[in-house]
Amino acid sequence: AILCVIAVAGGLILTQFIGQAVTESVMSPEEAQEAAKNIATFSLPKGYSADTGMSILGTTVVVFKKPGSSVVISLVEMPLQQELNDSVVAEMESQLSQAGSGYSNMNIVSKKELTVRGQPALLIVQEGNVDGASSRQVMVIFQGNNNNLAMLSIAGPVKGWDAKAYDRMILSIK
Repeated sequence: AILCVIAVAGGLILTQFIGQAVTESVMSPEEAQEAAKNIATFSLPKGYSADTGMSILGTTVVVFKKPGSSVVISLVEMPLQQELNDSVVAEMESQLSQAGSGYSNMNIVSKKELTVRGQPALLIVQEGNVDGASSRQVMVIFQGNNNNLAMLSIAGPVKGWDAKAYDRMILSIK
């Protein structure tokens, strides 16, 4: 019985610690913009700016939004300094789907190899239905500024999708 009490108490303390770490890791728009510069350099489509970000357990996520738009751009850096291959891509997809994105159950409609910053990169396009709307997610997985794997994601409804602006942003990654 005493071991059960100790286990429960330990679990509560650990839960409180993790909750506090998450709360303390949330970034202001200015901090998020600075974090994004550390991951990769690229040109956002007109009207987008850093909204928030978070860094926990070595993974940094920066979210960019545009007022009046449902399309969200995210930049993610994971502490993986490995060559880009199918198992690494699967690991990134798994971690992102565990984060609770509504885009985790979409179907891959295309994959294309690219070169970003002189290194191999992968472009993945997914489509499906999210919250009753035909939606798309475009992801580019590449080596970021710190040689960690990075991912630029554009996700939102197909209606109003500005392919030219998003293509320009992907091509601008440095």
